[in-house]
Amino acid sequence: MTKEKFVKSKKVLIWGFYNQGNIGDDIMALIVARMIEELGYKPAIFSENNRFKEFGVDVASSFDSLDIDFIVMGGGAFLKSPKSSTSSIEKSIADFADYVEKYSVPVVALSIGSDGINSTDEMSEPRRRIVSSKHFRGASLRLRSDIGLSLNGYVAFNPDMVLLSKLYFKKLGFDWNESSNNFLINVSRRSLFSAVFAYFVDIGKPKKVFLAHSGNKPVGGELILPGLPIIRSDSLVKGVEALSSTKKILSSKLHPGIISLSFGKIFISTRPRPKTKNFLSEYSENGMVTLQKKSFGMVEVHSLLDFEWQENIWESYINFLEKIIVSD
Repeated sequence: MTKEKFVKSKKVLIWGFYNQGNIGDDIMALIVARMIEELGYKPAIFSENNRFKEFGVDVASSFDSLDIDFIVMGGGAFLKSPKSSTSSIEKSIADFADYVEKYSVPVVALSIGSDGINSTDEMSEPRRRIVSSKHFRGASLRLRSDIGLSLNGYVAFNPDMVLLSKLYFKKLGFDWNESSNNFLINVSRRSLFSAVFAYFVDIGKPKKVFLAHSGNKPVGGELILPGLPIIRSDSLVKGVEALSSTKKILSSKLHPGIISLSFGKIFISTRPRPKTKNFLSEYSENGMVTLQKKSFGMVEVHSLLDFEWQENIWESYINFLEKIIVSD
């Protein structure tokens, strides 16, 4: 497909886990949509979540009657072995794989990474079908160590797309400069001990619970701590504004911490999953963050990346997308 033909068609589907109300995944979808628009194409996000419309981005909730030229997959820990092969997420991946194979739609992945696997053989069958498909054109990986995994197409490393959160919202006209002494706490059930300990971190500083998953039945198993005010991320703008103005966030999850890092805030990682451990290890070795070990296995993370860096990485993603899409 020539560049002229592709630009004329302007139909790109952004596929990912966008029905979970996860602030990190949803911001990635919006960042990808903005990049596609900057390239002159027309994006639509595959989701039943109407909050994307707040940002003027079209959504598609079904593969029925879809007419698209390209799919951009992103992002998150797609390269993993799921706990259950019959979960709703695995079913959605199988449906996605069926659609790609039936209609021969080219796919590229942005900012995907591994979570506890050493080989694609450990992935579920639907996930392997995607990354080994003849229609899979390549991937921008958020961990250099994942380049060794067997993925089809052109593969490169670009830092986690969520680190571009500040730049994305600045492009929309949001330029938050306020700062507070708030200490946000975002922990799941598996981090109950950390939640108790969080009460005693920075004693005297105002603490609030931050919920990174939205909706009437949010997933993620996030804890609400007695006696603390709650900040919900039902509104992406308000959720990101809270992360941009906090002094610190203690989180057992990865993306709330990365969003805060993009604004120069402190991320205290507790009870990290393998994907978070790998992120902290690689990004500290590459000089992007510094780590300070804390009590009870917690790690305090500081970003070494300035705003100009975000602009450079944004351009790197644009170049990667254009290389894949235009050459197809």
